[in-house]
Amino acid sequence: MLCLFSCNDKKDANNDNTAVVSKESNTTILTDEADNETMVSCDESLTTLIRNSNFKSPFKDDITAAVESVKGNTLKVQLIVKSDGGTNTENTVGWLLIDKVSKKIMDITNDMENPVNVTYDSQQWNTFINCNNQEKNTTMANSANIEFGDLFNESTVIKFTPAQLNDSDKQITEFKAKLKAYENKYPENDNFNPENLISLINNEVFANSDFYADSSWLNYFIKKYDVDVMALPQLFETAVTQEDYNAVKVLISNGYIVSFKQIQLAKTIRTASDNNKLRNKNNKGLDEQGDPIFYVDKNSKIIQIEALLEQEYKTNTVSDKDGFVNVRKEKNASSQIVDKINNNEKLEVLDNIGKWWPVRTKNGKEGYIFADKIK
Repeated sequence: MLCLFSCNDKKDANNDNTAVVSKESNTTILTDEADNETMVSCDESLTTLIRNSNFKSPFKDDITAAVESVKGNTLKVQLIVKSDGGTNTENTVGWLLIDKVSKKIMDITNDMENPVNVTYDSQQWNTFINCNNQEKNTTMANSANIEFGDLFNESTVIKFTPAQLNDSDKQITEFKAKLKAYENKYPENDNFNPENLISLINNEVFANSDFYADSSWLNYFIKKYDVDVMALPQLFETAVTQEDYNAVKVLISNGYIVSFKQIQLAKTIRTASDNNKLRNKNNKGLDEQGDPIFYVDKNSKIIQIEALLEQEYKTNTVSDKDGFVNVRKEKNASSQIVDKINNNEKLEVLDNIGKWWPVRTKNGKEGYIFADKIK
């Protein structure tokens, strides 16, 4: 159906609405002016626009729409619904592109290369576009000096997740505005400094640490800016040292390959943890100088971290189109071959820095493998 609402239904004494159909886009646009005094948020007006369009979805009545990213005059819109059971977790059920210049809404949920044009009510379109333009101007004015430290600093406590950004809580609303400003200032992967991520590692094991950010934010920025976690060994080792079990899991889930070096680090941290627990028990939480160590026994996660690293370490293997990988005596492709490892055969990764990693084979031979071959 081309029009969702009849023109007569949409008319009133003050409006003379005319339906215009674009032959190129097959998109219906009603040429009335939006009521600029309508006091709704941009996400609310966008949700109304999509719910009243001819967008096809079994979840349509429950959809909440939000602008996920902006590139020029094109908005990428995420469509989400809250999961059953009253939790705050939200699930993505669709994606749209909004072209503000050509006035198109395109459904890319099923096929990015072949979008389906969506028809909509132009009064609701104008309401959203006016709101979006105002929001953009405000964001541009406020984003000139926004940095990562304005989102996450030493006193930050963020227990909500990225999936909750559309909640009406004041803290979330304010954070969302700053996040949008930051992402508008740094829109491309190359604009983002991966070293920012180290500030997202929690340190709950020490009571004098005020900072906390749900680890889903670490995952959010890794995926948002396509961060290569293997290029950030200090990030992983900080997560181990500060006993941030969730951060360790996030980094592993994003492709971090555990080496023997990290296993040894975890053992060192476990020894330090045991010593701190002993001080808490025998010396009332004081160090040799009589100063408090602030170590919280119940928050220690190093045992779980060590077990996880041991587990992941045992899964390291190789993958190559030839079905095997040569182990070289030196860090170059022309060096002597000391052994070979077949695809899916386990090996010990001794360190994971640089382009060539030292390994030990099941035959006890040590040498080097090009890092990209290790999985």
